[in-house]
Amino acid sequence: MVFYFFNAIIKLYTESGDKMESFFLDDLKKVTKNCLFDYIVFSYDFNSFEVSKLFTSDKFHTIFTSLKSSNDVNFSLDFLVNNFHKTKEEIIDLFKSLIESKENVIIPFYTTNDNGYNTWYQANIKLKGTIDSKYIFMASIINVSFSTKQYETITNATKRIIFVCSKKEKNILYGNTNFLKWINYDHNTNFNKSLNDNILPLDLDVDSLQIDKEVLIYSENDDSYYEVICHNVDWSGIDSLAIYLSDVTKKKKEEEKFLDVQEQRIKSTLNSKNVIWVLKVNLTKDITEGFTDILLNKNYYSKAVCYSEKMVTATKKMINNNHKQEYLSKFDRDSLLNNYYNGVNYVDFEYDCIDDDKNQTVHKMTMSLYTNPYTGDVEGIFLLEDIKEEYLCDLVLEFVSQKEYDDILIIDSNFNNVTQVTLSTKGKRVAKTIGYEEYILNSANNYIKKDEIEEYISLTNKNHVMNELDKRGEHIFNIHVLDESGMCNLKKYTFNYLKDNKIILSIVDIKDSLERDNLTGLLNYHGFLNYASQLLNDVENPNDYAILFYNIRGFKGINHLRGNLYGDELLKYIRDRLSNSSLQPILLARYTVSDHFLMLVRKTNITNDELSRICHFDFSYKGIKQTIYCRCGVYYIYNTEFPVKTMCDCARMAEKHILDDYTQPFSTFTQEMRNEYLAKTEALSILDSALENGEFKVYYQPIYDPRTGEIVSAEALIRWIRPEKGFLSPAHFIPAFEENGYITKVDHYVASSVCQFLLERSSKNKFCVPISINLSWMDFFDSNMVDSINSFAILLKNHNLVPRFEVTETSWAAVTKNDNGAVEFFRELGSKILLDDFGSGYSSFSTITNYDFDIIKLDMGFVQKIGNNNKIGSIIHSIIDMAHHMNLKVIAEGAETKEQVDFLVKHNCDFIQGYYFSKPLPKEDFELLLDGGMVA
Repeated sequence: MVFYFFNAIIKLYTESGDKMESFFLDDLKKVTKNCLFDYIVFSYDFNSFEVSKLFTSDKFHTIFTSLKSSNDVNFSLDFLVNNFHKTKEEIIDLFKSLIESKENVIIPFYTTNDNGYNTWYQANIKLKGTIDSKYIFMASIINVSFSTKQYETITNATKRIIFVCSKKEKNILYGNTNFLKWINYDHNTNFNKSLNDNILPLDLDVDSLQIDKEVLIYSENDDSYYEVICHNVDWSGIDSLAIYLSDVTKKKKEEEKFLDVQEQRIKSTLNSKNVIWVLKVNLTKDITEGFTDILLNKNYYSKAVCYSEKMVTATKKMINNNHKQEYLSKFDRDSLLNNYYNGVNYVDFEYDCIDDDKNQTVHKMTMSLYTNPYTGDVEGIFLLEDIKEEYLCDLVLEFVSQKEYDDILIIDSNFNNVTQVTLSTKGKRVAKTIGYEEYILNSANNYIKKDEIEEYISLTNKNHVMNELDKRGEHIFNIHVLDESGMCNLKKYTFNYLKDNKIILSIVDIKDSLERDNLTGLLNYHGFLNYASQLLNDVENPNDYAILFYNIRGFKGINHLRGNLYGDELLKYIRDRLSNSSLQPILLARYTVSDHFLMLVRKTNITNDELSRICHFDFSYKGIKQTIYCRCGVYYIYNTEFPVKTMCDCARMAEKHILDDYTQPFSTFTQEMRNEYLAKTEALSILDSALENGEFKVYYQPIYDPRTGEIVSAEALIRWIRPEKGFLSPAHFIPAFEENGYITKVDHYVASSVCQFLLERSSKNKFCVPISINLSWMDFFDSNMVDSINSFAILLKNHNLVPRFEVTETSWAAVTKNDNGAVEFFRELGSKILLDDFGSGYSSFSTITNYDFDIIKLDMGFVQKIGNNNKIGSIIHSIIDMAHHMNLKVIAEGAETKEQVDFLVKHNCDFIQGYYFSKPLPKEDFELLLDGGMVA
């Protein structure tokens, strides 16, 4: 619409005061008194955004039925928004342009009568003056519905595509300039076109549109979005529709881009292992939507709920009342909005609470706020994390302050739980929390020197520690501790108070405080780390160097066979051999474990020939000659951000991956090795959640009588099937679980599953076979696990089922050492004990003569060499005969070929287990096999 403004010059009064205001308005009324059109004079306050009507023409209220009379003052910014069909922001920008440009602005608008038809007007708005801080505007209103020419002037002044068509025939009656361009038509008379001719570049069904209701339509032709609205109009006596299209492609695509960025932000947040839940919050509307089932990677929305109500629920698990008050104050909706308007767009908060497992932990809440550019709403991402690990590590870092400790442990104020904390320059990790008494007893039984165990238990007693702390502020004592190799080290134990009523226990190896090895005079491990770190920091290019980890194969056996003096001289000889080699080590150290060495060398000095030479040689001492085999792992430095300790670990990892130390006794660290190491580390960190989520499955491998072809028993095996990753080889996680003591959880799960499986079949009178359960040596040091195994054995015995347990030689040695009565109890219940992997160790023959077994299982390494080695055949024959003379049964593991099976049958092997008969089967397939419905 076109606006026509007065040309009369109005005197502008800037002085304040009621009299001047009244005089100014009276003057304005005189000018407008004899106007031939409708008008309105109103004020606008930029400080309060208030709009107030001052006076209007007599007939003005007939245009806007919401203004009941000429004296009605119910006029506001919302009135302009509703009638001019613009947003508040657009109206405010309009006022700004009027003030800055001093020019009039034309706005087209319409009103709808009781019959549903629109009357079109044009409003011409101009600034007339100011009173105090308020601006005075006048708008003249002209009815232009009667004039097609005026309508054309109005529509061509807009950016919209506008056309009019008859309701019945859908003939085009009018189109503005933008419409003509849109349909590639060059004139606006005698269209002779109908919408039924599909002239529009958009699939638009006008009959489906609702009058005066805006809809969004997508056009595939030009990949554009249009907002469409239609009105009833009387066009020269023809019942018609006026269609308005606004191209909103840019706005829509920017909005989609914004939503994509927001979705990616939330998805990246969900990947954090510490996240408990994430909320998408709309503070303006006071609603929130939550992302649930994070551990299952199901990123869907929960039902939208009131934000204020949702926030209150979080206080239920808070321990500290002060935390509750602080939290409610910080995350109050009004408080967040006020702070956001003042420039604060991020809030965080940490507090102590109780988790779902009733354990005390630390949570962190964060709220990141932003304005949605399309709705204008204040929105945010609310994140709840479990930061107990980070929190405890921060406490420890404050305490240790650059010092190195063997162990750091956090003890709660009641001495109920202890948490072991491991620190590294690459990051922070907290081990699983266990009971304090359990930790002390485990340490006493496995690591403390025997004649000092009683003293150790007394010094770590809760009451004694608390008394010492209260008296002296700290509690310190030294005790001898055995490492994994059996070496005895003197360690210093220090108890101190920490923040939040917690107690910290630090353990330091006093021997490692010296940087020299007493026997060889070389650097020790601690000294090597210090010197290597300093050297690599000072050299121009650290990537020119490599670290080597050198290991004497079978050194413990040499010591046992030849004596410690012989072993000591061998270590000194190797010191001299390595020092004088062409490797020319810059640093040479004896590792903490007695038979290991570390070297820092230049890469250019390393050759395959020299590595082979230093790893295989003859050594003589006092006329006794011994051929020595060694292994060497090589780590070529490529990442100087790694600490030297990590580099040493990489070299050691390479040494462990040597497959044949006779043909190639050295190995170089690769990325695949690191990936394997990280996979094992990850397996440890997610064990509990994997058990809870049912990722572990028990498989059953049948054991057959080869003469009858019947199933006589089975072995229960664990399988790990990761979501989205699939089957994970037991070789990747079983050794890691055994090294870290987590294998007990897995064994308990298998034993429980087997027990349940057998009891279910027994209750249904279905065919059952004995199923053996593998037990680790760690199981016999866990009193809870021993109790559980006993309970499972009793249950099976009560249902006339025979419990079976498989143990390796190492496990059996642990059983006898622990002497907790477990074996006697198994025997009383009629349980069968199977010696697993017979033939894989050096002392297996003495094991079966000294201990009581029912069945021995031949190691698959023997069985799979049948036919390739005549000696192996003779050994297997002898083992079977020996076992039968001792009234033992024999199961051969790993049989895969007919040749192997025929050989075992010929030599009277009792039972066979292997892929020749059946691979391990999931529970469902194994049941079908037992029921006769499936052939293995």
